[in-house]
Amino acid sequence: MRLICIARTLMTLSRGEGDAFKDLDAARKFLQQQPGVDAARIGVIGFCMGGGFALMYAARAPLGVAATFYGDVPKTTDQLRGVCPVLGGFGGQDRLFAAHGRRLEKLATELGIDHDVKIYEDAGHSFISRNRGFLPWIGRIGPMKAAYNPEAAEDSWKRIEAFFGRHLGH
Repeated sequence: MRLICIARTLMTLSRGEGDAFKDLDAARKFLQQQPGVDAARIGVIGFCMGGGFALMYAARAPLGVAATFYGDVPKTTDQLRGVCPVLGGFGGQDRLFAAHGRRLEKLATELGIDHDVKIYEDAGHSFISRNRGFLPWIGRIGPMKAAYNPEAAEDSWKRIEAFFGRHLGH
């Protein structure tokens, strides 16, 4: 059942519409209605599949900033037109998603949006996550070379704080 859910969610991402995008929009609208929340100072961040959703959602929603870490990046500028300033982080050892980081850099430059995309050459996928057990071991030996990288993780959190602070205020 879990695999069916994951497959359905991946299809939602590739279509650019569906429940996950509705949920993101509902969360943004909820935040906008809260006392003390400045609607112009809302951002989104996602990791892995969530990074792809954050980026695609940021292209259609009125957000101040978006961040994607080792997530899917669309192939064309048309799919990102309207995106807010973007922060990205990708592992250079990740044979599946490092190219997405280079693509994000290229597309953001072509669109003329403020961006900060970094590829951590010594890191793989999921470098911010401290996973334990059998599954992370499999991830390390696969093409994504998924493993926690403390230097990349620490630098990423500093970049997130600085970029979000610059675009949303402190």
